[in-house]
Amino acid sequence: MYRNKTRISKKTWNRPIIGIAFLFSLLITLPGMAQPSLPGLSFEIKKPKAFEARELPSEKTGNKKFTAPRRFYNNLVSRFNYYFNANTKLNEAIEQAKLVYRDDYTQLLNFYNYTLDETAKGQMDTIIYKCVAGILLHDLRSDWVDKLYLLMGKTYLYRKDFDSAGTVFQYINYAFSPKDNGYDIPIGSNASNTNGIFTIATRENPGTWKKLTSFPPSRNESFLWQVRNYIEKDELVEAEGLLELIRTDPNFPERLRVDLHETTAYLKYKQHSYEKAADELILALGNATDHFEKARWEFLAGQMFQLAKNDAKAILLYERAILHTTDPLMEVYARMNIVGLATTGENNAIQKNLDELIKMAKKDKYETNRDIIYYAAAKLELKRKNYIEAQKHLLNSIKYSVDNPLQKQLSFLLLGDMNYPLKNYAFSHRFYDSIQTSLLLKEDKIRVEERKPALKIISENQETIYREDSLQKIALLPPEQRDLFLNDLLKRLRKEKGLKDLPQENLSFGNTLAGNTGLQAAELFSSNGSEFYFQSASTRARGLAEFKSKWGNRPNVDNWRRQSAVNSSFATASPGPADKNLTATIKKDVEPELTIASLSKNIPLTTGQSDSSHKAIIKALMENAATFQNQLEDYPSAIETYEELLRRYPESSEIEPALFNLAYCYKKTGNQLKTDSLTAAIKQAFPKGTYVNKINTAQENLSRKKTDPAQKEYENIYSMFLEGNFEKAKQAKLKADKEFGKNYWTPQLLYIESIYYIRQKDDSIAINRLESIQTLFPK
Repeated sequence: MYRNKTRISKKTWNRPIIGIAFLFSLLITLPGMAQPSLPGLSFEIKKPKAFEARELPSEKTGNKKFTAPRRFYNNLVSRFNYYFNANTKLNEAIEQAKLVYRDDYTQLLNFYNYTLDETAKGQMDTIIYKCVAGILLHDLRSDWVDKLYLLMGKTYLYRKDFDSAGTVFQYINYAFSPKDNGYDIPIGSNASNTNGIFTIATRENPGTWKKLTSFPPSRNESFLWQVRNYIEKDELVEAEGLLELIRTDPNFPERLRVDLHETTAYLKYKQHSYEKAADELILALGNATDHFEKARWEFLAGQMFQLAKNDAKAILLYERAILHTTDPLMEVYARMNIVGLATTGENNAIQKNLDELIKMAKKDKYETNRDIIYYAAAKLELKRKNYIEAQKHLLNSIKYSVDNPLQKQLSFLLLGDMNYPLKNYAFSHRFYDSIQTSLLLKEDKIRVEERKPALKIISENQETIYREDSLQKIALLPPEQRDLFLNDLLKRLRKEKGLKDLPQENLSFGNTLAGNTGLQAAELFSSNGSEFYFQSASTRARGLAEFKSKWGNRPNVDNWRRQSAVNSSFATASPGPADKNLTATIKKDVEPELTIASLSKNIPLTTGQSDSSHKAIIKALMENAATFQNQLEDYPSAIETYEELLRRYPESSEIEPALFNLAYCYKKTGNQLKTDSLTAAIKQAFPKGTYVNKINTAQENLSRKKTDPAQKEYENIYSMFLEGNFEKAKQAKLKADKEFGKNYWTPQLLYIESIYYIRQKDDSIAINRLESIQTLFPK
C-alpha cells in the first residue's frame, strides 16, 4: 500500500479507457459525477504586500458555476502539472531509499525494505510545495484536491514529520466526509447511520459506470495512512483502535481490503504478535511491487511463524520465498532456516539443502556470493557435527571472499569458534589471529580478544609438548630402527627440496647413539679373528642394518628385485599418521644442510637431554593449566591438564602447586568432594608447604567471617539490594557504615547502590558512588 498506491497505476491511468476525445465529452456531459463541491473549504493565506488584492483561484471557489469546461481544465492541470510530478518525486525518494537499504537475513527483517530516515532525505519540501500549489492555484471543487491532500500527508510521514501528517489525514477525514446539503454530519454518530448501520467510512458506489468515469475518494484511504502514522509514532493503542473501527465498518470499500491486511500486519509486527502478523502479511502479498518484494515478505512471514513456533508454516513460507526470490542470499538463508526447523528426517533435509547450496556455488550467476554460500554450507555441516567438511567449506568461503571483508571475518570467526571446543587450540589461535576485530559485533569482538592471548600461550605450549614427546619416542627406538627412520626422512626431505641423495659413504648408521659418532662401519666379510661371519651376532646385526638401509624392508619372497613387488611392499609399509607426525617434528628444526647429524641433534639420547625434554613438558603443562584456569576460566580443561601433569610426572617439583590449583578448579566446578580430598592430600604430602599455610589462612578467614557481626550485617544488606528492597537496604547500609566503618563488602555494595541510582536516573549520585570505589579501593 505504502509504495505502489502512491503511483498512478495502469488501471487508474486508463480511466476512462476510451481516449482523450471521449474523456473531454464525458466530462462535459457528466458534471454530477465529480467530487462534490466543498463550500466549507477555505484558507487564510498571508500574501506579500504587492499581491494582497489578488485572489487565488482557490479563493474564487463558489464565485462561478463549476461548469464542465472549468472542471475539465482544473482536473487536467491539477492532475498532470502537480499531482503527477509530486507523486513521481515521492516514488523516486522511496526507490532511492530501497536502493540504499540492505537486509540482514540472520535477523528478523524490517517490515519494509526502506527506512524513513532515508526517505526523509528526498525532495520532500518540493513535493509538499507542489501539493500546496496544486490546491491553492485551482478551484477547490476539483476532483484532485483530496488526492493532493493525501499525497501531502504521505510526504509528511515519509519526512518523519508525524504531527503534520496526522493533522493532514485528520483534515481529510473532516473536510471530505459525507455532507447533508452542504452541512457536516457528525462522524460515527447516530446521525451518520445508514439503515441503522454504524459507520465512519465513506460509502463508495460499486457500479461499473461509476468506476469508469471517476476516481475513488481518498478519505477511506486516509484512515489507513492515519493508522500507519500512529504506528510510526509508536502510538499502538490508538492505531489498533482506529484499525478495529475500519475493520468492522460495513462501508469500508473492498478495493482497500488488501491495504487493510498490510496495515494490520505492520501493527501486529510492531506489537510482536508474530503469528497474527504473518497471517495478515500473507493476505497482503498482492501489494508487493515485484517478485523480490513478494519473496521478501514471504521470508519475513516465515521468520515470524518461526518465532511463533509454527514450524510447518515457517518451512512452507521459506520454500515459497526460495521459488520467488531473485536474491541468492535470501535463498541461502531460507534453506538454512528450513534445515534448522526440520524435525523429521533431519539428516535428509540437511543433505538435500547442502546439495542445493553446492550446486548454487558452482553456477556462474552466484559467483559473487560463493563466500556466503560456502559459509551457509559449513553451518549446515556443523548441525550434524561434520567438522571436517565444515572446515573445508569455511576455507572455501575465505578463498572466494573478494569484496566482502565482513563475510571473511565471519568465516575466520566460525573456524576459530569451531576449533576451540574441539581443543584444537593451535588452529583456533591462527584463525582468531586472522580476524579484523573492528568489523565484528561487540560480543564477538570481546570473545576473540579475550581468547587470543591465552590461545597463543596454549598453542605454543602444546607444540612444545608434542615436539618433546615425539623426540622422546624417536629416542626410545632401537638404534637400527632409529637410523632407518632418519635415513628415510632424510631422503624425503632432500627430495622435497630438489636435492640429490647423499653418497652412501656419508650415511653413517648407529651414529645417533651416544658416544658412537664418527665411527666407520666395519667391512662385513673382513677377517675378524677366527669367528665366522654368520656365527658373529654383532656382525650379522650390522649386516642386516646395511641391507635395510639400501633396500628397505624387503618381503621374504622370491624375485624381490622386481619393481612391482617392490612397489607393493612399500605401499603396505607406508608411514602411518604417527610416522608423519614424527617427520613434522624432526623437520621443524632441521638445519640448512640436510644430514643425518642435523636431523638427530635434538633427539634426547643423553640423560641431560632427556631431563631437559621432560622439564620443558612439565613447564608447558603448568602454563597451559594456569592459562585455562586464570585467563579463560575453562576449569574442566584446567582440571584435565593438571591431572595429566600429575599422572605423567608424580615426582615433579610442581606437584604441590598443581594439587592446590586442581582443588581450586574442582571447587569452581562445584565438586566439593574432590576439593576436600585434594586439600587433605596436600596437607598430608606437604605439611609445612607454602600452600598448606594458604589453605589454613583461608579457612580461618572463612570461619572468622561467619562469626563477624559486620560481615553478617553487610551480607544481609547485599541480599536486600539483590531483592530490590533498595530504600530499606540504603538505610541499613548507612547504619552499618556508621557502626563498622570501611568493610570488605563496601565495594560491592557501592557498586550495586550505583546501579540502583542509575535506574532511578540519579546519574550524579551514581557517578559519585563509582568514583568512591576507585578512590577507596584502588586495588
